[in-house]
Amino acid sequence: MSTSASSERAGSIRRDAFVSLVGRVVATTAYILTKWMASPFLLISRRAGWHGTWPRRFDAAANLACLPLTEAPDRHERHDVTPSLAPGDLIPDVFVSLTDGKTHSLRSFAGRPLLLALVRGHWCSYSRMHLMDLCTAAPQLAAAGVRLLAVSSHPEEEWWQSHGVTIPLGADPEGAVFRALGVRVDTWLETAWGRVLPHESVFLFDAAGRLVAADVRRVSTTRPRQTFLSAERWVELAQSLASRPK
Repeated sequence: MSTSASSERAGSIRRDAFVSLVGRVVATTAYILTKWMASPFLLISRRAGWHGTWPRRFDAAANLACLPLTEAPDRHERHDVTPSLAPGDLIPDVFVSLTDGKTHSLRSFAGRPLLLALVRGHWCSYSRMHLMDLCTAAPQLAAAGVRLLAVSSHPEEEWWQSHGVTIPLGADPEGAVFRALGVRVDTWLETAWGRVLPHESVFLFDAAGRLVAADVRRVSTTRPRQTFLSAERWVELAQSLASRPK
């Protein structure tokens, strides 16, 4: 697919206009109240040994239908949650399943710089706006020799591709990658609904597999106009790798 065609299709994910925004806010408020009332009963069931997946799938469908898209990029790196890696640390030797069915250690990606995005999922408005933004920078990152990979617990590759986001995707259904990087969300609410989530984050590793930069955001479903580090800033950081000492 050409860059122009990809950008055109990626534009199908965009911030809501005012009228649709109001409708989504009302629907989201109603759903959040319902979810909070149901959550204690689901948690009790989990602790009693129940492992059903329908709450996670229902929650994803409801969020996809309701959550307003208000997020936007910024240029300021943040650590809302402190990751387990510091600059210079080696990428963890944990495994991720790619959409071609093969499983790879993150460490096997060494040899080229890697921009690794850990995202909540296609159902999350923040993730949709975030990956759309990164997708627009994919040609520039590739020109800088940087490999791009997005990982979520359930990548839903067909959904992303149908909405113009063609970033390579990986699956981390047990949250091993999220935990190794120190960004897994561990709350009773996620346990109740059977969700495995990261704090939305991006890590840039050099060709030796050592951390160069990271950005970690604590995302809330009730807070509008949240921001993520812009793809433009990640391109600048990626291009700066060429001037670093080998």
